[in-house]
Amino acid sequence: GAAGRPAAIEVEDPRVLLPFGTDDTAAFLKIRNDGDAADELVGVEAPTAGGAMLSRTVVKDGAGSMRMVPSAAVPAGGTLDMSPHGLDIMVSSPPRLRTGDRLPLILRFHDSGTVKVEAVVVRPGNRG
Repeated sequence: GAAGRPAAIEVEDPRVLLPFGTDDTAAFLKIRNDGDAADELVGVEAPTAGGAMLSRTVVKDGAGSMRMVPSAAVPAGGTLDMSPHGLDIMVSSPPRLRTGDRLPLILRFHDSGTVKVEAVVVRPGNRG
C-alpha cells in the first residue's frame, strides 16, 4: 500500500544552558523526523532536576515572557528546532551543573514513544 514509513525520530545537538546558581534554565535540541508520518512531542522530563516542560518565548510590546505549551509538532520529513527565541525545554531546579556536564532528558512522543538523550551544559551564547 501507500502507507509510507512511520515517523522516524532522531535527536541532534542537545544542549542545556549553564544556570546561574540554582536558577531555572533551558534546554534546546533539534528533532529530525525522517519518516513519512508526522509525530508530536507530548512531554519532557529531566529526572535529575525538579521538573521540565515545553515552553515558548513570546514577545509582546518588546517584553519577552514564557508560555507553557502542551506539545509540539514534528513534521514528516522535517525538523523541530528549539532555540532561546522560540520553543525550548524549561528545566526547573536543576542539579548543580558545570560546563561540559550532561543533563539527562526524556522526550515522549505521541507515536514514537520515549527517547532518552543527554544535553551537554554550555555557557549562554555558546553553541559548543
